[in-house]
Amino acid sequence: MKKGLLVFVLIFTLFFAFSASALALSSAGALADALNDLVADSATANGNTVTLEDDINLDYDSLIIDGGTIILDLNGYTLSGDNYDGLIVVEDGRLTIQDSKNGGTIQNTGYGDTLVVRGGRLTLNSGNIQSMGDDGIQIEAGSLYVKGGHIEADDDGVYVSPYESGDISAIEFSGSFRIAGEYHAIYGGDADLYFH
Repeated sequence: MKKGLLVFVLIFTLFFAFSASALALSSAGALADALNDLVADSATANGNTVTLEDDINLDYDSLIIDGGTIILDLNGYTLSGDNYDGLIVVEDGRLTIQDSKNGGTIQNTGYGDTLVVRGGRLTLNSGNIQSMGDDGIQIEAGSLYVKGGHIEADDDGVYVSPYESGDISAIEFSGSFRIAGEYHAIYGGDADLYFH
């Protein structure tokens, strides 16, 4: 009986030690605090801009943007992790991703989308978005504006979910950008795409 209980406790502990979690964020300060909790002195906040100061591995965590207006400056560093549900999920508010230096990257190293838009607005001005196992960006609802940067994925560069595409308010591409997918650059539902 004691041996069985010990095995159960060990399995229960290991399950929760390696399970993914989501960090809900609605301000630049909260995002910087969450990143600094993972790697000390890895991000700074100034107004609504969070600037990476080091490479950060989220492990199995996901960053959920659920309000506010946040600018994430990759500043030449890499934000990586392995999360099936997406490394950064925009549910509400506005998130702008930029790279003030060269080489800044957001990379999902496992099987999963790198960026997911479920509401609110995501703008990619510059930086590299990479998915090693699924889509670079998946949009289910809200707005997506790609004005620059490089999106590269093992599946589709940008995937428009066919199930929720009625909730998508805008998908626009402008400026100088590159999208590459193993299967498709842009694929999915029946939302209107605009290229400027």
